[in-house]
Formats: sequence, C-alpha cells, structure tokens
Amino acid sequence: MPVEKEEVTSEVETKKKAPIKKTAKTSKKEKLFVQKTCAVDEVRAEAKFIRISPIKVQRVANVVRGQSVEKALFMLKRLPHKGARILYKVLFSAASNASHNHDLNGHPLKISTLLINEGPRLKRFQPKARGRIYEILKRTSHITVGLKSAKGE
Repeated sequence: MPVEKEEVTSEVETKKKAPIKKTAKTSKKEKLFVQKTCAVDEVRAEAKFIRISPIKVQRVANVVRGQSVEKALFMLKRLPHKGARILYKVLFSAASNASHNHDLNGHPLKISTLLINEGPRLKRFQPKARGRIYEILKRTSHITVGLKSAKGE
C-alpha cells in the first residue's frame, strides 16, 4: 500500500502568536517560521515600581495620550514635571524596542495604550506628640506604554 505525503498548512494572522491550523504534525522549524513572520500588533515598554504617585504621572499622561511618538517626545521633553521625565524615558524605550526588536524604523508610530497603575505603597511612620505615630504612604507607579504603527490609519 503506497503512503501519500500529508501536506502541512498553516495560516498566519496579524497577532503576536498566530494559531497554526494543523492537518498533520508540524516541525519545530515550521512553527518558529510562522511565529517570526507574524506582524506585531503592539510594541510595549514597562517601568515598574517608580517612586512617584500615579496621580502625578496621570496628569502628564493625559497630555500625550493618542499622539504620535515624535510629537509626544517633543512635548514631554519640555514639560516641567518629574512625571514627564519618567514618561519620556519609557516612551523612548518603547520606540527603541520598535526599531531594534521589530524592525519598524521608518514607520510612523502612535501611542495606542498608556496605562498608569498604582504599585505597592511603602509605609513609613512619623512620631507625633503623646506617643502617637503618623503613617506616611509613599506611593509607587507602574507605567506601560504601547505603540502601534500609524500607517494603517
């Protein structure tokens, strides 16, 4: 009885990890090839446990949310807030990730997600009169920046 070769078919979608439709067993090389040829939805950069209140960073983030990367970096460089300096570094890191890791050098990039979340609070105590203590909460922030290519819009 002659054995026929089974064909391997795979479908690439525009997601980070493309699902592979299997009609037969696929090799590891084919799986890696499919994952590398997929288009990237979003390029991200995160900064965690930053010692600034999330409210202070949120105030700056509302100014640049939805802007192009070049315009946002220009604005953040000139704002006189501590949160602007921190957000500038994270946004610059995300743009560098896009150019170095995902080969998006000439593509115009746009800020798609800009999340400012509260991190853990450092608890410190201040002694007060009559043997009492006053609790001081030092807040921290988690900052996440996501970039997308603005070419499709």
